[in-house]
Parts: sequence; structure tokens; C-alpha cells
Amino acid sequence: GTASLPSYSFTNLTNAGLWTNGDGLLLTAGGTNTKGITVTGAGNVGIGITSPSELLHVDTSQDSQTTIRVSNTNAGTAAFSAVEALNGTGSDGTRIGTLGTGFTTAGGFVQDGGFLDTEVNLSGGLSILSRHTSGGIIRIYTAGDAASNERMRIDINGNLIQKIGYYAA
Repeated sequence: GTASLPSYSFTNLTNAGLWTNGDGLLLTAGGTNTKGITVTGAGNVGIGITSPSELLHVDTSQDSQTTIRVSNTNAGTAAFSAVEALNGTGSDGTRIGTLGTGFTTAGGFVQDGGFLDTEVNLSGGLSILSRHTSGGIIRIYTAGDAASNERMRIDINGNLIQKIGYYAA
């Protein structure tokens, strides 16, 4: 089949269906829109792209926020949501996440807060990088994202600048 004439279609959904491009399986909607969900023969999954280059490849072109969301609506004492990248052992990794409103605070994991952490067996620690060679500074903000909420920065020379009052960059 094709995008406009899929091999398998759905009742009452014009030009939507399941078809193949010769390498993978595509689920599309909207006729000539070939950028639905793609699963390649190699097992890569694409959303908004027909030739995903990674295990999960999400692609869009829009003049607005692009977000991938992981949710946990449970408000229990251990409830949180996170995205985790594991190392070669498959048991240790780095996570970024949000703790639930009922989460029991434990050390740096604070109820209704966010976190970036590495698992206890990652002996290499955590690196925060800014790879731009001429202006890659690192900024830390609290109480909002306005310029007046910048509290600290590390400049390109490695100098730690603590902000007291207003700091003009």
C-alpha cells in the first residue's frame, strides 16, 4: 500500500491506515501524510519520521514547544516519573525525573520536586557539559526563569560567579 491507499484501513477514517514502505511498517493518518508512526525492519521506531536513525526517533518542525512526556498520576508515597539511560550492565544509569505530590522526601529526593541523578554504582559520577567552545556557560536559576532569577554561573574560563542582587551578563 501507500500513504493515500494503505494496505489496511480503518472504518470511517478516510486515508488512514497501515502500510509498508518496503523496509518497515507505517501507521499514518491524513492521506499523503507519511510521517505517522514507523517501525523499521531494524526495530527503530519513528514518530513523525519515516526513516528513524535511533531506537526511538521523534521528529517535528513547529514554531512551538516540542515535548516528550512521561506521566505518573499516582500520588502515593513512592510515586515518581523519570526517563533513565542505562549503561552496559543494564542496571545502573542516569535519570531525570519528577517526584510525586505524595512522595516521601528522602535526602535530595524532595516531595513534589525534580531531580537529575546517577545510580549508586556509576563510579564515573555525573558530568554537566556545555560544549560550545566560545560561549558555553552554565547557569543556575531558582524561583523562576527570568534573568533576575539567575543565582550562579560557571563561565567559559571555569570561574564560578555567584549572583548577589542583579548580575549583568
